[in-house]
Amino acid sequence: MASVGSNTVKKLERDASEELCELDLDQISRCTNVSDLFHGINRDLNVIEQKQHQQKLRLTGEGEANTGVVDGDLKRNTCQSHEPHSIDLGTTSSPSTEEFLAGGLSRVKTLLYNSDPGDNSNSDQRSKDGPSNIARAVMLHMVEKYPNLLPRLLDQISLPSMPFEARKDVSAIFNHLLVVTSRYSVDECQSVDTATLNSPANDASYSSVYVKYIDSKYKEIMIPIVKGHESPDTALHCGSMLRSTLRHPILYQRLLCPNEVSKFFYPLLDVYVHLPNFDIASDALVTIRDIIIRDRGTAAEFLEREYCGIFTRYNVMLRSENYITRRMSLTLLGEILLDRSNYHVMIKYISTRENLTIIMLLLRDPSSIIQFEAFHVFKIFVANPNKPAEVIKILALNKVKLVAYLENFHSDKENGDDQFRDEKALVVTALKCLEEAL
Repeated sequence: MASVGSNTVKKLERDASEELCELDLDQISRCTNVSDLFHGINRDLNVIEQKQHQQKLRLTGEGEANTGVVDGDLKRNTCQSHEPHSIDLGTTSSPSTEEFLAGGLSRVKTLLYNSDPGDNSNSDQRSKDGPSNIARAVMLHMVEKYPNLLPRLLDQISLPSMPFEARKDVSAIFNHLLVVTSRYSVDECQSVDTATLNSPANDASYSSVYVKYIDSKYKEIMIPIVKGHESPDTALHCGSMLRSTLRHPILYQRLLCPNEVSKFFYPLLDVYVHLPNFDIASDALVTIRDIIIRDRGTAAEFLEREYCGIFTRYNVMLRSENYITRRMSLTLLGEILLDRSNYHVMIKYISTRENLTIIMLLLRDPSSIIQFEAFHVFKIFVANPNKPAEVIKILALNKVKLVAYLENFHSDKENGDDQFRDEKALVVTALKCLEEAL
């Protein structure tokens, strides 16, 4: 039985290279036929998925009796053998298959960037030029010929079996296509349909169809991208992919929909910003900032609608033991409150006793940088001409200590920062006037 299973897997591996004309890895690295490359990537991925499925059956104890049962996606995409039950139940996928998959992805990325792998320096320029012929061909194959390939690759990106370079290449391909399609307006994107991919079309048509494709498979694509933040090996790649989707108003607004926020935004606030790994936490905070400032009008409506959910979590971030989480979230809070688009959010935030208490504690944080950022939030509480009674009470109870503390607060910065010196003086004066009023 093991011998038959081994032969079946070898047949699948031969089939995976069939359309590439038995090319070796060096020949794949020089291939310019996008169809051949995508066919090879798809078939290599089928082999890997087939082995993973059989391993899953083995681990769950279903054993040989059920090895012919294949889940829906795998059954659609996997090369079919006359003896599926005899496939070898090895614990790892074939290294040669993984190498072929990585080689195909690397070559597609190289063709897209038209430069050495990893050279992404021209992405912004290409977004102005629109999709190249290669980019159009890649989009055609992803959308029309292999519509399930991208979600399947993203499902693999967090697994140990996916080579590190292959993870980078999946991210680079995904990001590049979203960059080069980001120059077109929502109106241009909504004026065409998928039929345009099969006929001569302008750049806006290709861009529209690709973005609509991402939107149509949004959950399948975003679930593994968000989950990928859990590991240091994939967090930065997944963070860059999530931020790339924000370039398109359709996908940006989709992320902010009430039905999607709990799945794709709140995990950043609940989990990833609190992880001890510096790279994961800081990248998650970069993504949060991009979401909140990408489109200030849309973001303001989002912050107001989700105020309780967001700022309940935000206060946890401000009290985090993780320094980078406290620092970056406090800086972003200052940006949010001082943005005129967020006026209603600002008034709501500075009218709450708990929020004031947290900021006052951060004024005494061991980090001078956090102290300084906390001051720029604290001054908004003090400057509010319509302070609620609970806020006035907290300030009044602590006025003596606050004035004494602030008079010597970061005095070294006053000579070189006139704005800070003036703002500090106004805050101290306002606190003293509050004392007199009471």
